[in-house]
Amino acid sequence: MRIQTLAVALIATGALAAGLPCRAAAQDSVKTSVIWAAEIGNREYLRGVAPQDRAKFEQYRTVPSGVLFQRFFLRFSPADSLPTLQLSGYHLGEQDQSLWLRAHQPGHADLQVQWDRIPHTFSTNARALGGQTLRGVYTLPVPRPDTATLNGSAYLAPIRSRWDPIKLSLALTPKPEWGFKAEYTQTGRNGDRPIGMAMGGSGNNTREIMEPIDQTVHDFRLSQSYAKPRYQVIVTYGLSQFTNALQSVTSDNPLVIVDSLRAGTSRGRTALAPNNIAQSLTATAAVNLARRTRITGTVSYGWRAQNQAFISPTINAKNLDSLVRAAYVFPTSLHGSVHTSTANLSLNSRPLRTVTVNARYRRYDFQDKTPDISVPILVISDRTMAAGAAREAFPFTRDNADVSASWRPIAPVTLTAGYGWDRIERDTAVRNVNRASENTRRVSLDYTGISWLTLRGTVSYATRRADGYHQLTTAENPDTRRFDEADRNVSRVSFLALATPIDQIDVMATVDVGRTNYINSDFGVQKDNSDALGGEIDWSPSSRFSIGGGFVHESYRNQFRSRYRTGNTPATLANPTWDWLAINTDASNVASANFRAVLIPDRLEAGGLWEFSKSHFLMAANNPTTPSGGTAAQNASATAVDFPEATQKLQPLSLYVRYLVLREWAMTLQYQSDYYNAYDFRTTGLQPATGNHVFLGNDLRNYGARYLTISLSYRPGLLKHSRSTM
Repeated sequence: MRIQTLAVALIATGALAAGLPCRAAAQDSVKTSVIWAAEIGNREYLRGVAPQDRAKFEQYRTVPSGVLFQRFFLRFSPADSLPTLQLSGYHLGEQDQSLWLRAHQPGHADLQVQWDRIPHTFSTNARALGGQTLRGVYTLPVPRPDTATLNGSAYLAPIRSRWDPIKLSLALTPKPEWGFKAEYTQTGRNGDRPIGMAMGGSGNNTREIMEPIDQTVHDFRLSQSYAKPRYQVIVTYGLSQFTNALQSVTSDNPLVIVDSLRAGTSRGRTALAPNNIAQSLTATAAVNLARRTRITGTVSYGWRAQNQAFISPTINAKNLDSLVRAAYVFPTSLHGSVHTSTANLSLNSRPLRTVTVNARYRRYDFQDKTPDISVPILVISDRTMAAGAAREAFPFTRDNADVSASWRPIAPVTLTAGYGWDRIERDTAVRNVNRASENTRRVSLDYTGISWLTLRGTVSYATRRADGYHQLTTAENPDTRRFDEADRNVSRVSFLALATPIDQIDVMATVDVGRTNYINSDFGVQKDNSDALGGEIDWSPSSRFSIGGGFVHESYRNQFRSRYRTGNTPATLANPTWDWLAINTDASNVASANFRAVLIPDRLEAGGLWEFSKSHFLMAANNPTTPSGGTAAQNASATAVDFPEATQKLQPLSLYVRYLVLREWAMTLQYQSDYYNAYDFRTTGLQPATGNHVFLGNDLRNYGARYLTISLSYRPGLLKHSRSTM
């Protein structure tokens, strides 16, 4: 289907390109010029990566060995260079290949077709027994395999998905003031990814399988604009349709063979993403007024629908028989309907030569108009039954506004002050807070008084306050605050410096410090702090040589407080010695260096790029008071412990030498290495069978790779690539 779509789009582009008006058509001798460029090569590994270790190495790319068709470029145009037909490609035949076709005549029409492949490798060392009788139906032999057999199962083929977006766009300009654009994008998603299947809920057995992916997204967009020097108007219609060829995924239970009444199921079933559709209509108008003032307004209305048929409430034959005998009637589908509306208004003005004013207001409204439905009884994990429940809706409205003024008292200095306001209103039946408002004050100072130096500093302080936080159920801790609804104070300081002390040196430095305190949260997230520090320096002592480097440090630290409990009643929260505190630290450091050297002008050059990143995550937990007051087992369960530190290091290196054999022909030799080292206690050494749980046993293994690529290119200066379909 997607190949057919691409073929039709390419044929249509070629046909329309042939029909583009050519102002030189009346001339008898219109010569057509053809410009092309290409690069082919061969890659060989000096140190390869084992098949089971390639998941991280090829996470979002492919690095094959052998002959490579790396890039090409082809352009047809008549002598006057008005209409052009252009075709380019990247990594042809590989999992991450792309093509771009463009037919263009300035001031009249622009037709483009783009096709990308975007791979995502999840695992190359997963193991599992059994097979698929149908796509998305995983079976196991009878009797079920024992733990040793599961742990010794063979490796599966790489688990990966791939997106194949194809985008067709047409822009027409019949008159200078009119502009029309139509865009259509079809995105195919295929492959597999790991997914968990619960056979009996928390504490019972589970199995990790692969979610089958066979999805298609159609996006269609039309826009019409009209522009005059004083005002501009644009109207846009958007349509998006999501189609999933698979409704559910089913798996045999690795520990149970026969269905039991409310006790266990021989199979599990999970619904997959349902088919849905979304539409939107947007209108934008802008007008230029006196005193260098511009006002822009936008209104948008959207509606979304989903009515995929529900799957059966249980796959357990025994429980299903009970539901049938009780004559329970379940809804067959959702009839989902959601409507959204957005309004934006902004003003930009410079009433005085030294004063600039900006203001904006936005309102967003989310309305769930799905009919009220309910189920007569809940079947939990295909095992137990509970009282029925009604559907919950989560409507909300959000308003925000911002105003700022900049003053330039003297030429090199600009002082800016701003104020922002944000308010969100929710339904208190489903959220703890009806209204939360946040106010942000900020001030910044810019200095550009020296031609080689630019400085900018910004300070902001925000306060959010919520009205009447309340419990939704008695099972909630009344002193817990959800982080997106809780009162908080946020302060942030940032600084940027750009300097060119001499023509050959460029320096940049940045600092950003953020502090968030949830001031009224006895439990829940209490602090969330961030720090970032970075710098770059580039030195070009001559046109033939340049060298540069950079460093970035980022760290995030948050604090969370909770209380161990033994049940869902207020009485189970009455022991303050069961409080525990967790401090999560997530930090990364990235260093880089690069150089370029022209060894022989117009003949030989060399260059390289080295990067090193190191990150770690640590959760340190403790009890402010030694747990007591319960049984020995309860006190032990309430005792907090640290999680082992998770670390990751990545070090890619690329060096190249390019020799210009002839004026437009070049030979390039490139050496690349890539090293990855990580430890994550959750997956390192994980076996497929662990207690009552059966996993795929996959993780991102360490690797080290070194490889050489030699390529021949014609007109390398024309070979550019940018992935833009998405």
